Amino acid sequence: MKKKKRLSGIERRWFVNNVGVIMLLVLACVLGVVLSMAAYYDTNLRSGLENRANTTTDFFSNYIGQSYNEYYQSCIKFAKTFEDKDRLELQFISANGKLVASSYGKFAGRSPSTPEIQQAIDSQQTRHYKGRNPLTGERILAVSSPMIYTNGEVIGVLRYVTSLRNADLQILMIALIAVTIGLLFIGSIFFLSSFFIKSILVPVSQINATAKRIAAGSGTTVQDVNQLIRQFDQAKQMMKQVTQMKGKGRMRMRFPGMR
Repeated sequence: MKKKKRLSGIERRWFVNNVGVIMLLVLACVLGVVLSMAAYYDTNLRSGLENRANTTTDFFSNYIGQSYNEYYQSCIKFAKTFEDKDRLELQFISANGKLVASSYGKFAGRSPSTPEIQQAIDSQQTRHYKGRNPLTGERILAVSSPMIYTNGEVIGVLRYVTSLRNADLQILMIALIAVTIGLLFIGSIFFLSSFFIKSILVPVSQINATAKRIAAGSGTTVQDVNQLIRQFDQAKQMMKQVTQMKGKGRMRMRFPGMR
């Protein structure tokens, strides 16, 4: 019974001190990959929308000098002919927050109420919003760029809106792939650790037990000494096999009481 407890203790210490640390490192790597890819997608998508919004606002500066009615008609015409309406929604919003025109036409719905619209009006700079659409509950990324009249007054906001569904699905796929690779790696570590425990640690424990009996004056027969030698040779042979499995790497171990 004492021998079994000791072997279980060796296995437990080995898994905690070695396999447990490797598992934590693998989990940290998986989490790092997922977070970095999420940040990459978020940064690229947001910067792309901001650049597009600024470019469109600069283009529309030619129409801002017109009357409000002409400006309004220009917004409607531009929204109707917007080519990327299958991926983005283009909106023109008045300074008081009313939806003037949308690339979705009559299906645009009510005026949006996300905070970046008022932030763009107050700061006269492009602002973005990432979160739930208050009207539909869908996760969106919205970018609002102020349209400034010649006298410095903001007369409206140009707003691009895109769904984050595809981006979320891509991040989810990356997360699943990373988790799968991590689990396969952890599984291989468990397999190699079990082989190591059975091939190295168990023989070492047997050698130690036999050596202690001999040192205590029990088991000093020729058979006991030969058994100790055989166990040592078996452990030595297992060490060579493990070294060969590691290729160029070398595993250095020192058995208790041996040099």
